[in-house]
Amino acid sequence: MGSSSDIDYTGNEDDAPFENNTTLDESDTREAGTSPSQVRNRIYVLKRLYTQGPALEEAGIDLMPSDPFPDGGISKAVNRIATRAIGWIPPLPDDVAIPIMSAAARFIGVPANDIISLQDHFINVFNGDLAASRHPRKLAAGTASLMSFDFSVIPGEAKPWREPIQSTCLRQYDRTETRSTLTPVMQLRRLIMQVLGAAAVVVQSYVGMRISEICSLVTESVDQETGLPSCINVRRSNSGLNQIFGSAPFVL
Repeated sequence: MGSSSDIDYTGNEDDAPFENNTTLDESDTREAGTSPSQVRNRIYVLKRLYTQGPALEEAGIDLMPSDPFPDGGISKAVNRIATRAIGWIPPLPDDVAIPIMSAAARFIGVPANDIISLQDHFINVFNGDLAASRHPRKLAAGTASLMSFDFSVIPGEAKPWREPIQSTCLRQYDRTETRSTLTPVMQLRRLIMQVLGAAAVVVQSYVGMRISEICSLVTESVDQETGLPSCINVRRSNSGLNQIFGSAPFVL
C-alpha cells in the first residue's frame, strides 16, 4: 500500500471519526454501557477500509464487496449500537458556582481598580526619570514603588482587601518541596492575571460568552461616551426601555 500521503480521505462529515476520542478516557469508563464515541472509534475502521478500495486494490488486497453502512451512514449505525446517550458537561452546583461568581464580581471592583493603578504606577516609575538608567536600578525603583502601595478598603469592610506587597516565599507543593522567592514584580503579574481571570468568569457566567469568544474581542481604546472598551457598542432596544450591549456578532 502507498504511504499515508497517498490515501484518499474524501468522504462526508458524517463519516469523520471523533478525533479527540481515539482512546478511551476516564469519563468513558465511569458509566455502564457503551458511548457513541466508543462505538464510532471501533467501527470507523470498516468505513475507512471501504473508502480506501482503490488503494487496496493497487496493493493486491481483496476489496470489501459492499459498503458496510449503506443505510444512513456510520452515524446511524452508531446511534443504533450505542447504549449511552452523548454526555454533556453538567452545570456547576449552586453551592460551587455562587461563591465563585460572587468572588469574581467582588474582585473586578475595588481590587481590580487598585491593581490597574498599581500597574500604572510601576510602569511610570520604571519608564519615567530612570528610563535611561540601567535595568537593575529601574527594577529596584519599580519594586520599591510596588512595596509602598497602599491597597484600598472595600466599602462595608474594615481593612484593605489585601496586605501590602512584600518579598515572600512560596512553597512549591511537589516531590522536592523546594521554596522559591515570589518577588514583588511576580506578585504584580499574578494580580494582573487574577483580574483577567475574574473578568472572564464574570463575562462567562453573566453573559454566556465562550472563552474563545472572549479571547477574540479586540479593543484599542476606551469609548469616552460609554466608558467601555471600543469593541463594545451600546444601543437602545426597539421599545426604548432597555440598553443592548453588543460586540459584533454577539449581543451581550
